[in-house]
Amino acid sequence: PCSAPGALQACARAPFAALGARRARAMASVTPVAGTFQVQAPPGAPAGSLMQVTAPNGACVQVTIPPGTPPGGVFEVTMPPAPVVVGQPVVVGQPGVAAAPAPPRPSPLDASVGPNAWAHGLFDCDGLGCFDCLTLGLFGGSCRYCDAVAWSGVDPLQFNADRGGRCCIFCLAISIEVVPCQAIAAHTMARLAVARKYGINQTLLHACCISCWCPCCAFRQVEREVLAQEKLRWGCCGFSAGAAPVASGA
Repeated sequence: PCSAPGALQACARAPFAALGARRARAMASVTPVAGTFQVQAPPGAPAGSLMQVTAPNGACVQVTIPPGTPPGGVFEVTMPPAPVVVGQPVVVGQPGVAAAPAPPRPSPLDASVGPNAWAHGLFDCDGLGCFDCLTLGLFGGSCRYCDAVAWSGVDPLQFNADRGGRCCIFCLAISIEVVPCQAIAAHTMARLAVARKYGINQTLLHACCISCWCPCCAFRQVEREVLAQEKLRWGCCGFSAGAAPVASGA
């Protein structure tokens, strides 16, 4: 019968037409059942046809009409996993709870806006008076100051090192000046970082000016703030825990 010219073309198209009919995406009626959902086959779709349906949980799934299902009949399909929504992170163990975004890391030169003041004034001296502040800059006191900044837990130069590493890196930054005003910039960033941690109101201009013109007093003020906040005491080999808190001043 395929010998006729027109019949030959019809015979060649017949297998592809049948395959297309079996893979037609037909509309279906979906009824949810626990663990499965029911699908109603289209009236003109025979058994073995492929269908694409949307599950009750929103997942799109391709199913085959089971053998023996009449056109328009109902059959059950296993519920597929729910689709994952890209761009909405979910906390593991808490379905549907979006993870809170991490707060942005402040810039080293960001001012500190807080309700607190420094525990001691800039010119509040200890029993040794100005001699104590002068020793901070003349006789190894810089190590004590760098150790205090490291003990506070801040990382003014943002090297992501441990406490010992932060202390050494900061000490090098204020002792070996490679570019002009490097030490002043490092002191300013350390002062701002300590102020931000303890909620002390401190502007960039004020921190820069006192780090430039009154460095010894500024260093001592930062050191005493860390001692008060972290409850530390100075020993022969550095700071250690156990000091009583210092009363807040001006």
